[in-house]
Amino acid sequence: MNSPVSKNPASGPEFHAAALEHTHAIVQNLDGKILNWTRGAEALYGWTAEEALGRNSHELLDVSLPQSLDEIRATLFQKGSWTGEFQQSCRDGSRIWVVGHWTLLRNDAGTPVAVIKLNNDITALKNSENALRTSEATVRSLFENATPGILTADESGRIVNVNAMALGLFGYTRSELIGAPVELLLPESLRGQHVAHRAGFALRPRARPMGQGMNLVARRKDGSEFPVEISLSYVAEHGSGGLVIAFVSDISVRRRLESERENLIARLEWALAEKTVLLKEVHHRVKNNLAVIAGLLGMQADAISDSRAGIALAESQQRVASMALIHEYLYSTEHLDRVNFGKYIDELAHELCSTYALQPELIRVVLEAEDIDLGVHRAIPCGLILNELFSNALKYAFPEGRSGTVTVQFARLESGDLTLSVSDDGVGIPAGMDWENSQSVGLRVVRILARQIDGRLTLSRTGGGTTFEIVFPPFARTAVTPASKLESWSEPDGSGRSHSLSRSASGSP
Repeated sequence: MNSPVSKNPASGPEFHAAALEHTHAIVQNLDGKILNWTRGAEALYGWTAEEALGRNSHELLDVSLPQSLDEIRATLFQKGSWTGEFQQSCRDGSRIWVVGHWTLLRNDAGTPVAVIKLNNDITALKNSENALRTSEATVRSLFENATPGILTADESGRIVNVNAMALGLFGYTRSELIGAPVELLLPESLRGQHVAHRAGFALRPRARPMGQGMNLVARRKDGSEFPVEISLSYVAEHGSGGLVIAFVSDISVRRRLESERENLIARLEWALAEKTVLLKEVHHRVKNNLAVIAGLLGMQADAISDSRAGIALAESQQRVASMALIHEYLYSTEHLDRVNFGKYIDELAHELCSTYALQPELIRVVLEAEDIDLGVHRAIPCGLILNELFSNALKYAFPEGRSGTVTVQFARLESGDLTLSVSDDGVGIPAGMDWENSQSVGLRVVRILARQIDGRLTLSRTGGGTTFEIVFPPFARTAVTPASKLESWSEPDGSGRSHSLSRSASGSP
């Protein structure tokens, strides 16, 4: 007895209808009215079957076809199918790309009755293709319009591509360079050597500057040579070995500017050295002239019989000597615009002690001076102030063989200002003496110079001795005036006349 034949459930019309429901299929009549709208179509486009059935598919989906609808219909009737890529709209207004496979359906008599459309969403693929095309266009634009000349070569050293800048650098046409060996762009004397270098690079290809520490030279089509800077890169290509990318820059202008810069620096260094020699010579001559003036004042002091006049001349001699010492420092050191005032104090103190024949067993001198540089326009007034105050202490603080100590201090305060003081533990200035209006030439000079350097001069009589202190800024606080104009600090001398120490705008007396 034969077994009954069972039907295949996957081959019946019910199965085919169910399978069709899960595709993006649309069935429409020849006029375009939708006859069947699958669940797949609902998911893709957003309209339900109730909303879509009976409507014109081209109007509902706002279809943008690559050719006219009449042409597509002609193809359908002639071949029975049509395939193409086009855009459609979804219910939310978004536009999507689809690839459509349209098939013409016929009845049993062969008469066309409907069209079935299977549309697959390829929007992501289209976006990727567009991004790739944009990227390729960007790369081509960057390559062609790059500032350095760019050329690519295969592993055999044959030029594969060049950009516009490289063509301009070397003077060749693109057809002349494509396929030519890269050695064509080198001086003939370097071509053989470059073949060996290229073989070495092929063993270990990597991005690096070419010829580090070397002066690289390239050759134009006309035979002229020019200095270049080259960077190498490497792109591995599957199946074809790889490409070497060379970035070439003409550095002729840079080399010329570097040469001009080196020449300018050499000229400036020579001029500076010459200026330094001249300034040293000026300071040397000023020092010698001041020494001559000091010597003349000393000779005059020895030649006159008036003791008061002799003392005045000797004091003037010492003032000139203190200024000469500043200029001696300037031409004997590397710095022509400043003086180590701490060392200057030590030198001046020793000179004054020698001048006044100081007896160290009676008068002890203590120097507490920091090594602080003063500009020449500060150093000269400070030197004169120190000369007056220190000389006065040695001459008047210890009369009749009295012993004691003279202390000179020079330091920088926390505020940034500088302090210069001369102290002694001698007899002191009388309490009733109006030192600020004293007609003593030395004190008047000190007061005038203190104002000249924006200093505050004070006197302290505590402890029985005398302390003069001046606090002043290291630099002038006032604006510089034209050098042709002279400023002066004046004080009346009690006789109706006025005496002053004039200074130029630079501040030197």
